Amino acid sequence: FNDIFVPYAGMTGNVERVGYRTLTESNPWVLHQVPVVNTINRFRFFGGFRGSVSDNLSFNIGVSYQKGDNTPLFVNDTVFSRENRFSVIYDDVTTLSFSGEVSFLSNQGWGVGLSGRIFSYDTENEDEAWHLPTYEFAVNGSYNLYDKFIAGITLNLIGNRQVKSLWPVPNQEPEDGGYYNVELDPYLDLGLSIEYRYTSRLSLFVEANNLTATKYDIYYRFPAQRALVLGGAKYSF
Repeated sequence: FNDIFVPYAGMTGNVERVGYRTLTESNPWVLHQVPVVNTINRFRFFGGFRGSVSDNLSFNIGVSYQKGDNTPLFVNDTVFSRENRFSVIYDDVTTLSFSGEVSFLSNQGWGVGLSGRIFSYDTENEDEAWHLPTYEFAVNGSYNLYDKFIAGITLNLIGNRQVKSLWPVPNQEPEDGGYYNVELDPYLDLGLSIEYRYTSRLSLFVEANNLTATKYDIYYRFPAQRALVLGGAKYSF
């Protein structure tokens, strides 16, 4: 029973170093001249239960509550571009999140995992936590055949995101601050990957994203490609 149901809890806090590189890893369309400020995670309380129902099946259910001062939020720029680049607004954001995941790994080389997180944000100065999703759900599957053929499939569901637009939005009234609050719809993204390991050093791969050809915005006014297929070779020295 101890292995099936294991409670855990804790508290952490740290300074998260923020640089231009870390910002562009999250959003490649950030302006070059944006201010860079470290995020101070004053506290993060977390707890939950994890365990293994069997040798193949495990789970984890948790909740966390954290406050991050100077959390970077992305807003479409109107000074140096026509909303096709992003500036950064730093705000103190408190986040309450609930998470859960279940994973199964068979003895025949295949596995599947399900995970989900639900977020609630409270901001100090801004009206919303711009571009941060309200929830994230994912289904992942993998298959390994003799360490030669490796296949993977991912299905991601990203929830609503609030956006701050300084340009007029059709059929919408501005907020008291003179901006427009736009809500981006949830989106579903299906991905597939296949790898053939010719040798321990050389492998060939094919990756495909957004196979459902869903039309959605990665960030406001930045639509994702309907379908993207990438192939190539990898060699390890």
